[in-house]
Amino acid sequence: MREQAESYFAALQGRLAETSSAGTAGSGTAVAAQVDRGLALATLKSFYQESWAGLKIRHEHGASGRDVVCGHTGLMDAVLRQVFALAALNLRARDLPVALIATGGYGRGELNPCSDVDILFVYDGILSQSIRDLSEWALYFLWDMGLTLGHSVRSIGEAIQGARVDTVTKTSFLESRPVAGDEGVADRFRAAVAAELVARKAEAFIREKLNDAHKRRARFGESVFLREPHLKEGEGGLRDYQTALWIAKVKYRIATFDGLIPLGVLSQEEADGLSQSLDFIWRLRNELHYRYGRRNDVLSFEVQEAIARSWGYADHEGFTALERFMREYYRQAKRLATLSRNVITRAIRKGARSFGPLTLLRRRHAGDGIYVTSRNIFASEQARESFVSRPALLLRLFEESQRHGLPVSDVTLDGVAAVLPRIPGEAWSGGEAAERFRAILSAPRGVADTLNLMHDTGVLDRILPEFAGLRCLVQHNPYHTYTVDTHTLIAVRNLEQLRGAIQSSRLPLAQALSQIQSPGLLFLAALLHDSGKAFGAERMHLALDMLPGVAARLGLTAEEAQRLNFLVAEHQTMSQIAQRRELSDPRVVADFAGRVGDIENLRMLYVLTYADISAVGPDVWSDWKGALLRELADRTREVLERRRVAVPERAEQLSEAGEAIRTLARGVHPEDVVESFLSMAPDTYLIMTPPERALEHLELRRRLPEEKLIISHRHMPEMGVTELTVCMYDAFGIFSKTCGTLAAHNMNIVGARIVTMAD
Repeated sequence: MREQAESYFAALQGRLAETSSAGTAGSGTAVAAQVDRGLALATLKSFYQESWAGLKIRHEHGASGRDVVCGHTGLMDAVLRQVFALAALNLRARDLPVALIATGGYGRGELNPCSDVDILFVYDGILSQSIRDLSEWALYFLWDMGLTLGHSVRSIGEAIQGARVDTVTKTSFLESRPVAGDEGVADRFRAAVAAELVARKAEAFIREKLNDAHKRRARFGESVFLREPHLKEGEGGLRDYQTALWIAKVKYRIATFDGLIPLGVLSQEEADGLSQSLDFIWRLRNELHYRYGRRNDVLSFEVQEAIARSWGYADHEGFTALERFMREYYRQAKRLATLSRNVITRAIRKGARSFGPLTLLRRRHAGDGIYVTSRNIFASEQARESFVSRPALLLRLFEESQRHGLPVSDVTLDGVAAVLPRIPGEAWSGGEAAERFRAILSAPRGVADTLNLMHDTGVLDRILPEFAGLRCLVQHNPYHTYTVDTHTLIAVRNLEQLRGAIQSSRLPLAQALSQIQSPGLLFLAALLHDSGKAFGAERMHLALDMLPGVAARLGLTAEEAQRLNFLVAEHQTMSQIAQRRELSDPRVVADFAGRVGDIENLRMLYVLTYADISAVGPDVWSDWKGALLRELADRTREVLERRRVAVPERAEQLSEAGEAIRTLARGVHPEDVVESFLSMAPDTYLIMTPPERALEHLELRRRLPEEKLIISHRHMPEMGVTELTVCMYDAFGIFSKTCGTLAAHNMNIVGARIVTMAD
């Protein structure tokens, strides 16, 4: 079959040459088919499938993302050219004024294995029957090959008119390129695109693209650091790069990002970084398409580990292969998002004055070459250069931004990025730099926004290198939605949002925050509370070894250093005790109070615990958890205020509990029923259960012989929960069955307590 096919296509090429020299197709008259369609279809289909499989093998052997997408683009080009030639031969319709144009991502030359293929048959003049027949023959042939195509047949004028009113069409035409057919028609089409779509209304096109990007982020998320990122539409995905390229094309009339280097829009280093990140995302998207055999652009939790292993990542230095792979993804996606945003920002800035006459009048010199305008904060070129010898001045830039609630200008941020690598590490230690950083942490507003900006620019990593190890660090479990650095900065924001909180469930936390004497120290602890994760799961305790260095660099007092050490070491303790221990037990509270030491530590740990839990994910915090934490905080504060707690002996506790229940039951239940209940109940139950609740349980137990199963409930809106009490005879698996029943009805169980009577 293969030899027959090769012989057939060799003869076919000769036939095509004869037709070309004869020049008989100019009349546009279709005649009887000359092509053995079945053989042509089988041959091309086999060629396509084998070539597609070969590209997959190249990918599996480590080919770059660019190599594979270019390979798939070239494969589709070869197929379309052959099919176009077959259609022309079959219909004796050579030299028709029609061209086959690749558009969209395929036109851009970036075809992933299962991506959409968009083509346009564009012609001059009117739609003749010959052009209609040629396009239909080619399309039906391609469909019979099993290809999925987006297609249209338009005159040049119709195509341009459609693009004028539809942004998607206009964008796809910006990336068009000829594949087959009349070169003159293709050239006239591209000239019309340049004249009508690029030269005109460029600013309106840019606004539309920016609006599209805003809507996309609202739908797919504004963070790169999602647990299951979308490689195309998500932040740091291919659409970020494409949007930047589209805007650059209409603004600068360039074809690729390399064209921005001589214009000074991108440095060579930035262009190289963008190319590397783009290649990584392409390769990962190729992987997903090959794995699923269809277009799938979501890097789901279920395939992340398999991809990590297949790409050669291994467990190393306390981090799993999956964590190392995802950390690399986040780094690349973040760089792609940042550099794409830089291109867009610089394109928008092109041609616009930094400040007009009115702004010049309104700008105010804040000192040291830093200026405040009505729109932003900026530093003069001389001031930006002085950042190298005086990093405290750089921090003052962020201070001014925080104080006035204004962004730092893009030009100034570019200057920060340029000089930051030249600032020696020791220049950040002590003195004015430490004072300014602590002032940022202690400010009454804008702490979270300022720290986020410092993180994005890399400045935070320099003043606090202990935080640098958290960048893009993955927490691969079902609970944490974000990377460690993002989780930490969200925790800082949640802390700051407590200021002025009006929700009743947040008021105790807001009050505690307002009473803290050193809020800046609390925000520093929030930044460092998970710093041990940079060492891996087995070595998180090493975070405490770094804290003396932090204290020395930032000029903390001995007391501040001690509190910082406490907060980092104990940041999970309060949550664990509140949710896992019996808070009515005086010993539990006394032990916790002993660890806390004083009221200031308690307040700081209380609000830090809230910030940490609420930053894990959108639905992790609940009023129930808040009520438990508040109860523990209140009980511990009482102990600390008294400075001691008298914990009665167990026998004394049992006696007091029994007497309280007898008193409440007197006149309600027979004495023998009460004594039977007390004798059958576990000691711990009697000590820990309020007498009123124990009396309710006594009543349920009294009814059990007749009713066999009793269920009661009470709503507790102040805690956001409903308490369910189930009384039944003991049997194997009753607890799991009860929980399963509740879960089957979408009920979230936040706490459970099991009591088994002696009988």
